[in-house]
Amino acid sequence: MLEELITDINSFSEKQIDHDIITQEKTYFSIYNNKIEQPFHKFWFNVPNTKFFKNYSDYNVLRFALNNKSNSVSKLIDFIKKLSTSLKNIFEKNFEGIQIDLPWKEYENYPYLFSFYTNEDIIFTDSEKNILTLDKLDLSQTYSLLFEIKNLKLVKIEIDNIFTYKLKYNLNILMIQQEPQLNLKSFLLSKINKQPEPVFNSNNSTNNLNHNPNSSLKPQLPFLSQLSNVVLKSESDTRTNNSEKPKVNIGGPKKLIDLDEILQIKSRLIKVNLDSEKNPDEDNKSNKTNANLENTLMEQKSQLKKVKTKEKSLLKHLEKQSKKKKKHDKTIKENLDLELELEKYTDNQLDIEFKKDKKIKSTEQDTINLENELEEYKENKDIKKKDKKDKKNKKDKKDKKKVEKESDDLEKELEMFG
Repeated sequence: MLEELITDINSFSEKQIDHDIITQEKTYFSIYNNKIEQPFHKFWFNVPNTKFFKNYSDYNVLRFALNNKSNSVSKLIDFIKKLSTSLKNIFEKNFEGIQIDLPWKEYENYPYLFSFYTNEDIIFTDSEKNILTLDKLDLSQTYSLLFEIKNLKLVKIEIDNIFTYKLKYNLNILMIQQEPQLNLKSFLLSKINKQPEPVFNSNNSTNNLNHNPNSSLKPQLPFLSQLSNVVLKSESDTRTNNSEKPKVNIGGPKKLIDLDEILQIKSRLIKVNLDSEKNPDEDNKSNKTNANLENTLMEQKSQLKKVKTKEKSLLKHLEKQSKKKKKHDKTIKENLDLELELEKYTDNQLDIEFKKDKKIKSTEQDTINLENELEEYKENKDIKKKDKKDKKNKKDKKDKKKVEKESDDLEKELEMFG
């Protein structure tokens, strides 16, 4: 059932893409693989033989290395590139100048690095399907990954009042499974214990491998074959016969370990009894020598104690000088503190006097300002009074002219009536 949900990377079709409604107001868009029978099923991918590379932000983002030269990874990369081209054509209907940001870092002679997001639902197991935590990820292990394209993020870029857009993949890990480790020990033992078929010489039947029954058990690994030609030789044989050359079996390589030869070498080794070689007289001499040396050292030590030196008097002198220096430093510090207190007191007094002087000057200035304001008020009052008087005179003149005019008009009317 699970295999049916994984995307087939061997074939791609533009028609297999379903997606959310694309509008200018949205930032995240989900895409779905409609080749899967379930609706709203995202693109799932399975990739084996990956190596854990690094984690970011306490395992929220994991980076794995994929060998882009392998067949399966090469097909995966080709599939995602085709998918990106189709997505670009779909989004260009709503956004101008859109580019696709592929979800890996490409290198020429280095594995591709894929970044994945994780969540609390991620499943991480070892090769025996035991549940592990993400802090157990190891750089030396190989892992199989099951991941999905969670969504696409649209990033808006503005340069000189011109807008362009970048579409980024958000890959989400669903499952990590640790692949079985290579058992090097079992591999080597299986190679060593493997028995090749005997080879017979058709030309000379007397030289065939049947005359050497141990030849069929020889190891096939090169470095073990080299060890098989080593000939063990004891020191006693070397001393007795330096000119004798070691014998080498012509019929085939020598056995890796020959038990009989080891026993012969062991029997020829010279046994040494350390207890029997000890000389009691020499032990007594060494004990006496040690006792004499110890007595001599004790005498020298006692003499050293009796030697009078000037170190103690010098130490007292140094202590006295140290006390004088401390006292002198203390006096200097007290004088400095006193000077600082005096300076502080002087500064305070000066500040008080300055404030008093400032206050006096401020009072005098206020008095001057008040007098100026009073004079200005008087002047303004006189001006206003004069203006009022002038207005009154003008009004009186106007009224007088009006009365005179009315009198003249009245006289003219009286003259007209008779």
